[in-house]
Amino acid sequence: MARRFIQSHPALAGGLLLALGTLLIYAQVGGFAFISLDDSHYIYDNPMVRGGLTARSLLWGLTTDYFDCWHPLTWWSHMLDCEVFGLKPGWHHLENLGFHIANTLLVFGLFRRMTGCLARSFIVAALFAWHPTHVESVAWVAERKDVLSTFFWLLAVGAYVGYAKGAQSPRANQPEVGPRSKFKVYYSLSLAFFGLGLMSKPMVVTLPFVLLLLDFWPLGRISDFEFRISHFKLLLEKAPFLALALFSSVTTFRNMNSGSNIVSSESISWGLRLTNVPVSYLRYLGKLFWPVDLAAFYPLPPGWAGWKVAGAVLLLGLITVLAVVCRRSAGYLLTGWLMFLGILVPVIGIVAMGYQSVADRYLYVPSLGIFVAVTWLAGDLTSRWRFPNLLVVAATTLVLAAFGCATWIQVQTWRNSNSVWTQCFKVNPENWFAHYCIGCDLQNSGRVQEAIAHYQQALNFQPNYFQVNLNLGVAHASLGNFNEATNWFAKALRIRPHYDKAPADMGAALFELGDCAGALTNFTEAVQLDPADAISLTGLGRTLACLERSDEAVRCYLGALRLDPTNTMARYHLGLEYLRRGAADQAVATLKQVVGLDPESAPAHLALASALQKKNEIGGAVIHYREAVRLNPGLPVARNNLAWIMATYPQPEFRNGTEAVQLAEAACEQTHYQETVFLGTLAAAYAENDQFEKAVETARRACDLAAASGQAELLARNQKLLHQFQNREPCRDRD
Repeated sequence: MARRFIQSHPALAGGLLLALGTLLIYAQVGGFAFISLDDSHYIYDNPMVRGGLTARSLLWGLTTDYFDCWHPLTWWSHMLDCEVFGLKPGWHHLENLGFHIANTLLVFGLFRRMTGCLARSFIVAALFAWHPTHVESVAWVAERKDVLSTFFWLLAVGAYVGYAKGAQSPRANQPEVGPRSKFKVYYSLSLAFFGLGLMSKPMVVTLPFVLLLLDFWPLGRISDFEFRISHFKLLLEKAPFLALALFSSVTTFRNMNSGSNIVSSESISWGLRLTNVPVSYLRYLGKLFWPVDLAAFYPLPPGWAGWKVAGAVLLLGLITVLAVVCRRSAGYLLTGWLMFLGILVPVIGIVAMGYQSVADRYLYVPSLGIFVAVTWLAGDLTSRWRFPNLLVVAATTLVLAAFGCATWIQVQTWRNSNSVWTQCFKVNPENWFAHYCIGCDLQNSGRVQEAIAHYQQALNFQPNYFQVNLNLGVAHASLGNFNEATNWFAKALRIRPHYDKAPADMGAALFELGDCAGALTNFTEAVQLDPADAISLTGLGRTLACLERSDEAVRCYLGALRLDPTNTMARYHLGLEYLRRGAADQAVATLKQVVGLDPESAPAHLALASALQKKNEIGGAVIHYREAVRLNPGLPVARNNLAWIMATYPQPEFRNGTEAVQLAEAACEQTHYQETVFLGTLAAAYAENDQFEKAVETARRACDLAAASGQAELLARNQKLLHQFQNREPCRDRD
C-alpha cells in the first residue's frame, strides 16, 4: 500500500517524508531552555515582548530599532508566542521548528515547480532540512528572524515564479516579457512577501539579485548575459524590489551604526575585514561539505596568513570561472554559485557586525545555492556514467542519513546555555566570547566573583570589547565596590561614548557613592540617548529625589511607568516619594500595586507598612511589617517599627511587650546599639514589659548617643521618655 501511495502521489509522499524526518531530528528542542545569548533581549527580559500582544506592544514592535534592527514581524511573532504559551521555552522552540518544516516544504515545492525535477528537488529540500549548519537558526529561539524571513523569502520567490511563468506564456500572442493582467497579482504578492521578509530580517535584501539569477536558470527568461532589450525590461521589473531593498539597507545601517552592533575600523581594521572575506567564503563552503566543529561563535583572529588569503581568492576565482564557462550547458552552476556568493554579501564582514569571523546562521538561505548546484551536477554526472539506479539511491540515502545524524547530535548542543558554551570551548579553548557569556550566566545567578574571573579571561583576548568592560563595572557595583565599578564604566564609555546603558550604570554607581551631582549628569545623558529607557528614567528620578527635587522625580517615575507598567522599581520609589511628601493615600495605593506585582519584596512591604501607619491603619501596618521581617530578617527598620507599635500603641490589642523586646533587641544588635531611634524603641519595649530599670538604663544610653551625635530633636524626645520611665510610666504614642 505504501509503495502504491508513493507511486501515485510522489510529491505528497516526498513532502511527508521531509516533514516527518525534520520533525524526528528536531523534536528534542521541545525540551530545551532559553539561552542567555540574545534570548533575554528578545523574549524573557523584554517587557514589551513577554507582555504579549497589546496595542502598545504592537506599536512598539513597528517603531522600535531596539537591538539595532527594524524587524517588527519578528517582534510580533515573539509577542504572539508569549501571549499563547507564556514563557515556556519549549513551545517557542517548536514554533521555530514549525517554520523550518514549512520552509523545507516550500523549497521542495518551489524547485519542483521551477525545474520539473521531483527527485532532485527532494534532495535539495532534504539537504536544507537536515544540514547541521542550519541547527543554529532553528534551535536558537532568538534566531526566529532567520526562519521567519526565509519563509516570506520563499513565498516571494514562489509568487515571482508564478508571475514569470505567466509572463512567458505564448497564449494570446503575449510578449515574452511583461505580465498579462491576471498575472499581476503574482507580481504584487511577490513584492508584498518581500516586504514582509524585510520586516522579519533585513538580510533578505538580496532577493532582487536572486530573482535575476532565477530568470537565467531555471526559468530561462535570460538566454545569456549579452545585453538585450528584454533583459533591460527584466531589470526594470526588479525596480520596486530594489527600492524596498534600498530602504531596508539604509534603515538597517543607520540603526546599527547608532547602536551597538557595528564595530569601528579602530577595533577591526579594514585590512582584516577585506582579507577575512575570501577566507570566510571558503570556510562557509567547507562547512557545507564537511560540517564538523560547529559552534555558536567563531572569534575573528588578529589576522590571516597571506597564503590562506591568496589560496582562497584563487579557489573562489577558479570556481567562478568554471561556472561562467559552463553557463550554457549547466546553468545551475552559475545560478547556484552566484546565489551562494551574493546572498552572503550583507553578512560577509565588510560591515563588521560584531567580532565573529563567520556564523552558521548566515548559511541558512545561501546554502540553497550550493545544494542546487551540487545536486544537479551530481544528477547529470550519474546519468551520463550509467550508474545503476539502486547505487545512486543508496549513495544519496547514505549522505542524507549522515547529515541527519550529525544534525541530531548538533541540535543537542543547544539544550541550554551551558551546553552552548561547552561546545564553543570544545571547538576553541580560547573562545573569549564564550568566557564573556559564561560570565553573564554566572553574574545573573549571583555567582559574581566567578563571573569576574571569566570576564578577565575574555579581556585577555579582547581587551576593548565594550560589553565585558561594562559588565565588569556592573559586577563590581553589585559587590559594593563602587569605586572599582566607576573605573570599568569609564573605560566602557571611552570605547563607546554614546552607548545609552553605560552612562546609566555609571550614574547608578556614583549614586551609591553619594555623588548625586555626578549621578545626575550621567543619568541625564542616558535619558537623552534613549528617552524610552525606563531604567534610566528611574535612576534619574532617584537622583532628583536625593537632591530634593521632588516634583521632577515624580515626573520621571511616572514617565518610566508609562514606558513599562511592570517596572516595580519606579513604582516603589514613586510610593516612597509620595510618603516623604506626606501624601499617605497616594503612597498606600502605589505601594499596594508594588506588593501585588512583587509580593516577595521586603522593602515594598516595609514601605507600605510605614504608609499605612501614617494613615493610622495599624492592623494593615502590622501585617506588612511582619511580612517584611519574614522576607528579610536583615531589615532592622522593620523590626524596630513593629516593636514600637507593640510597645507604645494606645490600643491594647496591638501591644505585646515580650515580642516588642525581642524585636527591638534584635534591631539594636543588628546595628551594634549605635542607632538612637532603635535604642529609644528598646527602652519603650522594656517599659511595656514592666522592666523599668532596663528601660531607664537604655533611655539614658539613647540620650548619650543623641547628644554625642548632635541629634537635638532625638535628645529631647528620649529625655522625655527617660522621665516617664523613671516614673514607671510606659510610653503611649500613635506616631
